[in-house]
Amino acid sequence: MGELEQSESRLLSLAPELIQAISDELTIDTAKDLRLTCKQFGEFLHPRIFRDLTINFTQATYENDLFKVRLLAATDFHATSTETRTLKITSLSPAYDPGYSGPGWTSSDDGWIKGPEREDPPEVKVAEEELKGYLFKAIASLRSLESVELTPGRKDGEWAHKDAMNALETLPNLRVLSIYDADLFKFPLPLHNLSSIEEISASGISVQYTPRILDNIAKLVARSPKITSISMTSSSYWSSGDECPSLHDIFKHYPQSFPPLRLRRLLLMSYRIKLDDLTLPHLRHLTSLDLRNIEEPYNRRRRRPWEGPSGLNHAEEIQRSTLDDIWKMMKISGIYLQELALDVVVPSFLEYLASYSGLKKLCIVAGGFNSGYSSDSMARQFFSTPFINHVQSLEDLTIRAPYEGSWCFGRWNQAIVSSCKNLKKLEMAIVSARLHEFERNVIGLIDTVSKSMPQLDSLIISTATPESDRGAWCGNGAMEHSAYTARRIILSVNKYRSLPTCRRLPHLTVEDDPPRTFIPIGPDEDGRLHYTNTNPPSHNKHYPSQDDDYSSQDDNHSSQDDNYSSQNDNHSSQDNNHSSQDDDHSYLDDEHSSLDDYYSSLDDDYSSLDDDYPIIPPYPTIPPWDDDPSSLYHRPFY
Repeated sequence: MGELEQSESRLLSLAPELIQAISDELTIDTAKDLRLTCKQFGEFLHPRIFRDLTINFTQATYENDLFKVRLLAATDFHATSTETRTLKITSLSPAYDPGYSGPGWTSSDDGWIKGPEREDPPEVKVAEEELKGYLFKAIASLRSLESVELTPGRKDGEWAHKDAMNALETLPNLRVLSIYDADLFKFPLPLHNLSSIEEISASGISVQYTPRILDNIAKLVARSPKITSISMTSSSYWSSGDECPSLHDIFKHYPQSFPPLRLRRLLLMSYRIKLDDLTLPHLRHLTSLDLRNIEEPYNRRRRRPWEGPSGLNHAEEIQRSTLDDIWKMMKISGIYLQELALDVVVPSFLEYLASYSGLKKLCIVAGGFNSGYSSDSMARQFFSTPFINHVQSLEDLTIRAPYEGSWCFGRWNQAIVSSCKNLKKLEMAIVSARLHEFERNVIGLIDTVSKSMPQLDSLIISTATPESDRGAWCGNGAMEHSAYTARRIILSVNKYRSLPTCRRLPHLTVEDDPPRTFIPIGPDEDGRLHYTNTNPPSHNKHYPSQDDDYSSQDDNHSSQDDNYSSQNDNHSSQDNNHSSQDDDHSYLDDEHSSLDDYYSSLDDDYSSLDDDYPIIPPYPTIPPWDDDPSSLYHRPFY
């Protein structure tokens, strides 16, 4: 007991800031247990325990949730009033049952007949009536609340959404507002009545289904001069372009006489964009930009078969900028980003990257091409000056290749990628070439990051669709190919042994179903690090038996003798297995011993590549890929 008291005494002797920092790293359950040890710990851990609050009513949990709401509403001064910073609201109806998918259907001579809705239990109705008396007071009591996340439940009543919004309007410190599934709200949220919002995020917004909420967001932006972050995701992803909202819709109520906003972050998904005198002034201080599924004018993107022609007239079409025009304007305006994400690569984007340095986070989905030739040509230009300008500053790099080619990791970009010395996270795909080349690509990628990227914490290896399937809508083997390639990557990772000089490996994830996570272990008796799989075998129907092989590979690395004895009682078969393992390790030793020669030959490889594909800056002159040069902008739908 004396030792425990002495340990607590030493911890309490630390500065309050250090104790607070330690408590922030604790799980909720651990913090609750530690809080009970003494009064002082209870005071220190108050902020950690009550920092995040969730209100989520269901039929299974409504009694506990109602007790929570009743307590918040009945007490004027409580821990949550001063300590809660984040509130997450999902379902606000005790009648909600996540496991109930709706009434059943029965077949009859007249067709399918929908059955009756299930009635709510009487006690649930009583609980909902009681909730009506407490909800507003409970939310309004959270005076220190800074961030709220609203996700409407399917059984929520209109009264619940109104009470929640009315309560949020009373909170003086609310700065961050996140809205999900906006089309499920029972009435157009009066968001413009909120004051002092600095960050807003909304999904499920559309011109067709939520026009008034979209208009109220525009009014909120007009009344929030301190807003620095806007994240908008339209629900029109599966609709034709004429239903997409636009950037103009967000700024349409902003007074022209007011100083422009100083936005730092902008995310737009399934939006139309026009950079002009109305929108551009608000973007001059951007440091983070995320543009995905952007609608270009005159339907340059590849339309899905079920879509008809666009209903936009000429006046509406000119309210969109092409992606080429967007990046040209960004360059001309001197808007130099630190974080950037996009899903279509165009020539002016490369010009933009080549115009400055200092990018810290880059996420590219290499789309926008109708052929492998055009994709590879753009990739070769990307991995030159546009990329080299940022290798010293990049900390997070993600390059997702929809199709196999030069956007994937390989000898054509290995030397360039290895120059990113400050990366902390890297994601790239591997080309599924011949087996020997494939394993060499996986091993080369891991060795590259272990030798050249001392700060890398996370490496993600993904797969890409074969080039032969480009343009196919359905009925191709892309999913089966992805599963097969992922398992080949997993096999290569299980067999991997680091170079003897390697002292650190990053955590590794292989994109699979589910994703496979590997952690580094070792060194082994030869002084080499390797990986162990932390996931149980997957049940992917395409290759169910291979997971057992990979699982046994992990056991082989940890304890070969036990693995052999458990796999087969036949001693003759054991000898063959041991012989096979020795051959595998002999192969790996030979493979790694030749890596130095392999790396030394890379310079010659790149020299010959430069001769084959000369790149002469600046970058606006790009040879036509197909019969129609504008086909570069036809975005395939994946």
